[in-house]
Amino acid sequence: MNENVVITRDEINQNATYMEESAQSAVDNFGLGFNLGNTLDANGCGTGKPVATYETFWGQPETTQDMMTFLMQNGFNAVRIPVTWYEHMDAEGNVDEAWMMRVKAIVEYAMNAGLYAIVNVHHDTAAGSGAWIKADTDVYAATKEKFKKLWTQIANALADYDQHLLFEGYNEMLDGNNSWDEPQKASGYEALNNYAQDFVDAVRATGGNNATRNLIVNTYAAAKGENVLNNFMLPTDAVNNHLIVQVHSYDPWNFFNTKTTWDSECHNTLTEIFSALSKKFTTIPYIIGEYGTHGESDISVSKSSPAEKIKLAADQAADMVKLAKDHHSATFYWMSIFDGSDRIQPQWSLPTVVEAMQEAYNN
Repeated sequence: MNENVVITRDEINQNATYMEESAQSAVDNFGLGFNLGNTLDANGCGTGKPVATYETFWGQPETTQDMMTFLMQNGFNAVRIPVTWYEHMDAEGNVDEAWMMRVKAIVEYAMNAGLYAIVNVHHDTAAGSGAWIKADTDVYAATKEKFKKLWTQIANALADYDQHLLFEGYNEMLDGNNSWDEPQKASGYEALNNYAQDFVDAVRATGGNNATRNLIVNTYAAAKGENVLNNFMLPTDAVNNHLIVQVHSYDPWNFFNTKTTWDSECHNTLTEIFSALSKKFTTIPYIIGEYGTHGESDISVSKSSPAEKIKLAADQAADMVKLAKDHHSATFYWMSIFDGSDRIQPQWSLPTVVEAMQEAYNN
């Protein structure tokens, strides 16, 4: 078994059966990535609703095969599919069958299009009212079996898909105080590292394709500060070269509200981020699982933004894409480029931004 085999994109498209692929090869093949956000991660409408109610609750249309095909035909090779689970689980932690089937259907759309797809556990973490996974040792002790059971169910339900499919254990895990930069107690890191290990162990225990499927683990809050990186512990894995680290980067933070042009200060911020990540993760690939223009006011670029702001977003995206490729990493844009009713057409919401990304990646 050659764990370091490199599989080209053409070989993947021609082969529907599982082919073991190293984590670095997968990251190299991700190319341009997109987040199917505010879709299966939408939550807050309670339990027992029709599946479509959840999928469209935050203003996005139901996902279709055409959307995934559009991404592939326009130069994107990977899609991250955030999924929130807590409103679809009973008291014993069993996932509603209809919800699991919808997740599976959207994965199928991605597979049919030839995309890589990442399925995760999303707003079960972070600061929302439904977050039950916390970087807190007491919460970990109370929820670890539920967490492992959830991942066992996901892994079994999606086990037959090939190496295009990856699993991400959790999104932006915070401590009990919802601290974003780093946990208030050092034990928060311990709890996160324990969840990461449980995720890997639960998936591997399901066997089959999942025995060597590439898995993604995030740092605390998906952050990238020095303390966060130093306290992150890569899980022990039964196989080599099948783990990926993920962080998020809406950087420079709040630039969309404070800048009018993408200047050297902005570029240097990204350069420093990639340098720090590459210095830390020398033997394992890492990805930027989310990036974009969100800042303090949560205002982000949209098709109604002024031209200079769209240009600012385009320059950030191009810089991020180029730096990621130079560092053998990959990036996943958060939503805005393909949003709302434009997904139905399908057509780009921000073609200027997408063209900048494509040019940066291809050149």
